[in-house]
Amino acid sequence: MLSSSFWPTREGASLADLVVAKLPIGPVRDGELNLVAEPRTIGSADAGRRMVEGRIKVFAEEASIPHGSIWELKGGSKRIQSWLHGFTWLDDLAAVRDAHAITLARNAAFEWINRFGDGKGPGWVADIAGRRLIRLIGHAPLLLALQPGQKRREYTAAIVANASFISRRWRSLPDGLRRLEALTGLAYAHSVLHGRESSLRRTAGEMAKDANSFIDSDGGILSRNPEDLLKAATLLGWASSVLSDVGMPPAARHVDAIRRSARVLRSVRHADGSLARFHGGGAAPEGYIDRVLAESGDRSFDAGKPEMGYVKLAARGASAIIDAAAPHSGAGSENSHASTLAFEFCSDGGPIVVNRGSGTGFAGPAGNGLRETRSSSTVEIDGRSSSRFAPAAGTEDGRSGRVLSVPGNVRVEQLPGPEGKTVIASHDGYAPMFGVTHMRRLDLSDGANRLWGEDTLWTRSKEHRATYAQTMERRQHSGLGIAARFHIHPDVSVGNGQDRAVLELENGDIWEFRNESGARLSIESSDYMDETRSAARGASQLVLESELESGAGQLRWSFTKAERSTRRAAKASTGRTRGGRKGGAKSPANTTARGRRRSGPAEGKAQPGRAQ
Repeated sequence: MLSSSFWPTREGASLADLVVAKLPIGPVRDGELNLVAEPRTIGSADAGRRMVEGRIKVFAEEASIPHGSIWELKGGSKRIQSWLHGFTWLDDLAAVRDAHAITLARNAAFEWINRFGDGKGPGWVADIAGRRLIRLIGHAPLLLALQPGQKRREYTAAIVANASFISRRWRSLPDGLRRLEALTGLAYAHSVLHGRESSLRRTAGEMAKDANSFIDSDGGILSRNPEDLLKAATLLGWASSVLSDVGMPPAARHVDAIRRSARVLRSVRHADGSLARFHGGGAAPEGYIDRVLAESGDRSFDAGKPEMGYVKLAARGASAIIDAAAPHSGAGSENSHASTLAFEFCSDGGPIVVNRGSGTGFAGPAGNGLRETRSSSTVEIDGRSSSRFAPAAGTEDGRSGRVLSVPGNVRVEQLPGPEGKTVIASHDGYAPMFGVTHMRRLDLSDGANRLWGEDTLWTRSKEHRATYAQTMERRQHSGLGIAARFHIHPDVSVGNGQDRAVLELENGDIWEFRNESGARLSIESSDYMDETRSAARGASQLVLESELESGAGQLRWSFTKAERSTRRAAKASTGRTRGGRKGGAKSPANTTARGRRRSGPAEGKAQPGRAQ
């Protein structure tokens, strides 16, 4: 149930927006609306049924619909109000398609026209108006069926008013997704209103220009957020279809932007079809990425080339995706994470190693907490992050401080490995603080049954050795702690044994995590920001800890597929569940850990030692 969180919410209308929204639009003629567009948006039937029952959910926020009208909702946050005025809930109600859902959709749409269609309310922002137009036009056949002529004229007037507003205000938006969404809505409107061919042609040109400014020549975007790239490609695909519907093929650079983005999206898509979650990006609703890739006309994928700073290892239904570049910094970096060399790992049984997620819309860690290195599956030194942030602003939309400094030297190489495919990457984000460089090697076997890793930390130059020596002097030569964290998906049961952890996936697959160095292994609690839930989910993280000696250290580890579980059916009789034990004999893995401890090692941890 992701449709409410896939399209982001924004702050309310400015004074200039409200002034322009109230400008007259002139008379509306009968038959001016020529409905050729078809709905291409994808809704959630579960979310639609919730609305019919009188409940709505936007990110982690829930509210009740009073008196059967969504516009009677009082005291909702700006996020909820923007979501309401963006009309993405029409997708959800259309997905249900029963009489109750259709009646609710029609009543809500026409009530908005009567209450807010003359320029009132918080929804008069160009990107929100564009989002609204896409739904009003795409679902018009459903909403206008059996409606009298007066209702149809009111509906047409609302489309004209929104299009007129966007045409005056889209330039006030910053470059990027918000402009693309406004221009897509405007293209929709021009395609269904008679006599707008020249306006549609101008809008298409502006959209192609903005798309090629936002999506670079390699198909990536500056924020390196995979979900935002998917949104951009989706909007461009919708606009391309609208143009084709009216016999106006999109410009070559419009089509090329879609193809370039599709190549990158393939590199950040896991073996199970899910999208990697990095730099503020979350999971996408089912169907969006499939449609973009299918309609892009491009099937290419260069497995040996980093795309948008990510490297993908893939084999027989397993994939590891590594963040092998520095995060975006400066303006617009409020959602960038200190996740350099973090990875996600997915098998055909489901996700295993994850990042905690962006946390947008969730109560929980405030400010920059979820953006720190410890919230990603990579190595931290002395509890610090590999990139540094400005103090959190604490704004309502979940954004916090800009990234101030990032690793200046990130290197990556992909080559054949002893068992399959190998990637070696390094970064110097810790060099200014400690003089230490982090290098990570990952090997994925061709049989997709083993992921082996090695994290090496060392001082690579004379200057770095001097920085390290100064650090040791300040610390009176006490150890410099290093920790490799592996955040485990909450659907995976985690049990521990000597120098290992046993991971059981929902389909019964068993994977073993092995500590192959002298580090300390512990299982600690974590949480996972799941966009389909109302709250963060309890999860586990595996932690390998050691200390640097003489400026060098190494952690070695592996995930190996064992056998398929035969204990699944036995859980019901023993009372054992994911996340703990309610009774019965101990399992071969001793215990399970699912968010039970805040810190400290689990039973059966590896013996204390130092990195080799």
